Amino acid sequence: MAADQAAAGTRSRSDRDQRPRAAQRLLTAAKDEKTDLTLEIEGVEADKQPNVFWEVYVGLPKGAAASAESAQYVGNIALFGHGVHDEHQHGGFKPAEFSFKIDRAVESALKRDASGKLDLTFVARGALTKGQKAAATRNEANLTSARRAWRCGV
Repeated sequence: MAADQAAAGTRSRSDRDQRPRAAQRLLTAAKDEKTDLTLEIEGVEADKQPNVFWEVYVGLPKGAAASAESAQYVGNIALFGHGVHDEHQHGGFKPAEFSFKIDRAVESALKRDASGKLDLTFVARGALTKGQKAAATRNEANLTSARRAWRCGV
C-alpha cells in the first residue's frame, strides 16, 4: 500500500509539474491569430426538455459573478430536438454536439493565473418571457455528456 501511495504521489506531482508548460502552450495558441482553440462537447443527451439553457464559462474565477459580458463566457448550450430523448427527430434520436471558440477566455484566465488550471463552469438560466426573466430557473432533465475535448486548429 505504501508503494502505491508513493507511486500515486509521484504521478500527481509530475502532472502538476507539466501544468505550467501546458498552460504556456495554450496561452501561445490562444494569442495566435492563425489558430483557434475550441472546446467541443459531444454526446450531450437529456431524458426530456430541460426548460433551461446553460451559459458556458472557461476559467471563471472562484467567486466571480457569471456574466455573458465576461471574457470567460464562451457561449450557450440549449437543447431543442437533438439531444432530447422525448422529442421527435427525423431519422431517430441523435445526441447534441457543441463547439465553442475559447481563445479569449483561455488567454484571460491564464494571464490571471499561470498555474494552468482552467475550470469549466455551466450556469443554468431560464428563458425570458415578454422581456422578463423567469421567476425560477429549474432544470427539469437529467443531462449527460459523453465527451469533452480541448482542440487547437487552423
